[in-house]
Amino acid sequence: MLSTAQYPFTCIRHIGGTIVASAGPNIYSFSASDGRKISTWPELKPNDSAKAGTNDDNTESSEGPPEKKRKLSSTGTEKDEQANGKDNKFSATWLSVPILVPSPSGRYVVAVTAEDKHVRVFELNSEGVLTESSDRPVPRRPCAVAFSSDGNTIICADKGGDVYSMPLLPGESGEFELVSRAKKPSKPAANPLVVHTKRNLDALRQQLRQKQAQDNTPANPTAKRDVLSGHVSTLTDMVYAVVPSSTSASGSHSYILTADRDEQIRVSRGPPQTHVIEAFCLGHESFISTLCIPPTLPHLLVSGGGDNSIFVWDWRNGQSLYKLSVLPEGKNQIVVRDIWAVKIAGNSSVAIFVALDGSRELLSFLLEDSGNILPQESIQASGNVLDLTYLDENNMIFVSIDSCHEPGSIKDWKKDSDESPVLVEGYTVKVKDGKLVLDSVANQAVNNINAQGTAKVLAGVDESSWPKSQKAFSERLYSLQNLRKRTTGDGR
Repeated sequence: MLSTAQYPFTCIRHIGGTIVASAGPNIYSFSASDGRKISTWPELKPNDSAKAGTNDDNTESSEGPPEKKRKLSSTGTEKDEQANGKDNKFSATWLSVPILVPSPSGRYVVAVTAEDKHVRVFELNSEGVLTESSDRPVPRRPCAVAFSSDGNTIICADKGGDVYSMPLLPGESGEFELVSRAKKPSKPAANPLVVHTKRNLDALRQQLRQKQAQDNTPANPTAKRDVLSGHVSTLTDMVYAVVPSSTSASGSHSYILTADRDEQIRVSRGPPQTHVIEAFCLGHESFISTLCIPPTLPHLLVSGGGDNSIFVWDWRNGQSLYKLSVLPEGKNQIVVRDIWAVKIAGNSSVAIFVALDGSRELLSFLLEDSGNILPQESIQASGNVLDLTYLDENNMIFVSIDSCHEPGSIKDWKKDSDESPVLVEGYTVKVKDGKLVLDSVANQAVNNINAQGTAKVLAGVDESSWPKSQKAFSERLYSLQNLRKRTTGDGR
């Protein structure tokens, strides 16, 4: 039944001994050892799902607001009861959490809630419980988030082309300052000296009252931030890189790499010299969707997008080292959804994993220090691959799976949804005789995460509205296709 379809994990991260994952409007934390659910944000009460399921105003899900701007009752999340005993009901203003980024120390997690354009910071304690520390609105939805090397500064890139920084934790004086755009002063063209009829005087008084009310209404606030650089094109991804200095044994240099819809990768110096552009990596023939710098091979960059190939770069010099086709047989074009780098214990090479948007195939490669990239045997998951995280202590990867759509499709939903769908799959990773070996593993953590599941996508939605809700969810989950530029009949 479609009504049992559950939100898949759009983001999944391994942080210490905890798995942090986002599904729909919620963020979950699980024990990495046994898959036990530790916490859910926003906090879910035991009877929330029953309450949400009976709410007729819910047109999208039990965990988010309805479509458009109609106010939705809580997904099932209620804040702690006030001292007076009244329920303070929570109403989500977002539908998805597309970005989760842990701090270098693992103590904090930055999340972006998409629809309300907020950057949220969570503290992750030693028991794996998430607690929201700050919540800051920004003018445009971030497309990428990174941390400075000391972990005290958040660096964001948004679709409008801006790269900016903000402190990890707002201070008590000035560091978290809400600013608004200045309003252009305006006043009615007429005044009582030139208006004589009663009707026109009444209209003028009404205009003056409306203007006064508007002047007293604050504009939409945004968090104080320091703009580092700007771009003319739409940004699609950003990474922050630190490489050792060639002139100092103890020194290092930081860089910000940005990718855009116009097939360019810009290499800029890190703060405070972000205005200095060191190089451009040019060679893509379509938009770039993702950038990946392996932590153990920081001089190399792997990129992918709307091309049928992935690229390996000597990014500091803007030099393309390798170009490798990833186009499956029988396909005309693809979109690279994401690229991940995994350092394998006891081996000098780095495993590179590539997911294609709307595909169940997880491509794998071995990347050498020289930049040579060697194709390896791919994985056929049970559904479309959405995200991946590495558990270094177990030499395993957890792969999040789209449990809603038919494998290989970004539009068609499964006709029969399982009560306990496969949300996560596990694979051991090792190198044997120079080859990457991946073996499927269904351990306790994987089984328990899948058994506990997430919220239902169509809970509380009238059956007549299912097609509309399904389409909206599919478009949010597979939005990369919109980056491809449309061409006219003459090829322009």
